[in-house]
Amino acid sequence: LEKIKMKKIVILLVICILFFSSCDNILTLDQDIDSAQQTVNSFCCVLDDIDLAKSFLHPFSAPNKDRLDGFIINLQKAYDVDFSNGVKINNIEIEGFSLNDLSYNGSVYMFTVELSANHSTINMFFTVVDNNYGYGIHSFAIIE
Repeated sequence: LEKIKMKKIVILLVICILFFSSCDNILTLDQDIDSAQQTVNSFCCVLDDIDLAKSFLHPFSAPNKDRLDGFIINLQKAYDVDFSNGVKINNIEIEGFSLNDLSYNGSVYMFTVELSANHSTINMFFTVVDNNYGYGIHSFAIIE
């Protein structure tokens, strides 16, 4: 009878340890998602300052830092939007994430963002990557 009580106590302790260790992982994931979302938010808010916007890009971003200004100019022309007077984020949503994505060799977080700029509302898609090469926005585009 005493052995059965001890086994139940050990099983209960193992379950508690597993539960609380998974809670820590969930909290870390929430913080990682929040950090990636803040990166996207900060990037959007500085689209009128290309040099500052470059600081939020991943080292292997597409477009890369050297081509960001041309890419932004082409986006503005193609979609008749102007970021020079600032950007207001109306909504940002996480579309998905992967903590060990093989194609990025690290974590990837995907967001859609509705933003307003100069009386225009546009929707954009962002991918934030965290891997051994660095952290930042890996790619983004306007959603048609």
